[in-house]
Amino acid sequence: METIKRLTLAAISTHFMNTALKLLALSSFVLVAPLSAQSAEQMCKVRDPNDTYVNLRYPVNGEVMRSQPNGSWIWVDPNGTVYDNQGRPWTASIKQRSSSPINREYVISKFVYGCRSGSPFSEWFIKLDTQ
Repeated sequence: METIKRLTLAAISTHFMNTALKLLALSSFVLVAPLSAQSAEQMCKVRDPNDTYVNLRYPVNGEVMRSQPNGSWIWVDPNGTVYDNQGRPWTASIKQRSSSPINREYVISKFVYGCRSGSPFSEWFIKLDTQ
């Protein structure tokens, strides 16, 4: 009888340990998820082959909010792609002091290239910007 009690207690203990480990793994994922969402931001260059600058607009295909010279870096939300009524993709550019009501402007996606993970606050971009 004593052996059965020990085996039962061991089985219960193992079950609780496995459950606790699963909960710990799940809570770790939940805590890390917001951090990976932040790192999803990117810095990209823009270039219009038909002009010397690229217009950033709000809303999509709307009023020009600002223009960036070819080769300029913009801060991009890679999940912020939207499509105009002609089905063309537009990339969302994040700007903290944007004139648009949602602090985002849009550039036609075919003018965006050379993307790297990060933001204007990324170490690699700060170094690049001070050169």
